[in-house]
Amino acid sequence: MSRRTSKPESDGDFLRKAFKQDPVKFGGGDEFGFDPFGFTLYECWFVIYNKGSGLPTHNHFPYPLTFVYYINTPEGCSPLMINDQEHIMKEGQLIFFNGHDDHAVSDSKVDGRSVLTGVFSYDRARE
Repeated sequence: MSRRTSKPESDGDFLRKAFKQDPVKFGGGDEFGFDPFGFTLYECWFVIYNKGSGLPTHNHFPYPLTFVYYINTPEGCSPLMINDQEHIMKEGQLIFFNGHDDHAVSDSKVDGRSVLTGVFSYDRARE
């Protein structure tokens, strides 16, 4: 994004000001005042799946947003299942999904599948 101003301003600062001026136009949702900057990384953890390890079906309710970043995906590693839909991910890919979505990883047939994962909270009252 290119803007000419007398004072350099980061894109984040520009978007925050624009959002406050017209929240609907700049991704602010509706009359309830959704704040796209109101998300906070609440928890984050690292997981290594070796042969025979997996993750039973679960969700992260009440957190609204979950992510998984794929660090290592050896050939033959188990896919991510979200609401019974298979997602075959590659190293360097990032996936976001609703915190209330059921997800699982079946027992691995290989060593070394590694991910960084976490949840975001939403605090619309923050300034």
